[in-house]
Amino acid sequence: MARFGVMLDANVLVPITLTDTLLHIAEQGMYQPLWSERILDETLATLKVLHPTKAPLVLERRIERMNNAFPQACVTGWEHLEEGLVGICPDPDDAHVVAAAIFGQAEIIVTSNLKDFPESLLEPLGMQAISPDDFLLDQLDLNREFVMESLQTQALNKNRPPLTLIEIATQLEHLVPKFAEEVCRHFPTR
Repeated sequence: MARFGVMLDANVLVPITLTDTLLHIAEQGMYQPLWSERILDETLATLKVLHPTKAPLVLERRIERMNNAFPQACVTGWEHLEEGLVGICPDPDDAHVVAAAIFGQAEIIVTSNLKDFPESLLEPLGMQAISPDDFLLDQLDLNREFVMESLQTQALNKNRPPLTLIEIATQLEHLVPKFAEEVCRHFPTR
């Protein structure tokens, strides 16, 4: 199965259950996750704000584990492209995401902030932005068996506290409601 590049924006890497879902699916070979050090820095900064009582080392280990699990994911060398994108991105602070996506040859940017990645900007670059909900639904359509298997693995890996597949889907409901609903449709017992 060909692995296409998918740039994961910081806003989809912050919620742990969503991140786990995205990365478990990537482990199945459905796509190649991509990010940059700057995206990871934004993720870590947001995690520190959201979890001020958590030891910074715990949060940093999460980022380290992501990099260790996907050693090809971190795109480097994109910085020279950012300056040319600052003036054409709706939010200049997101130019680095587009620059890293270009340099990493991503086909898709998965983000919860679609308004800052308009089609008029990305289409000429050969890519598109998509919400995490639509991205996960697309993955489900492409290979339901792999996605469901990755969710089962995700559930089995949870032990603090242990979770079922349905409990994971329930945790995802507010982030990716259509995907969570589709998962629950296949495993209707709660």
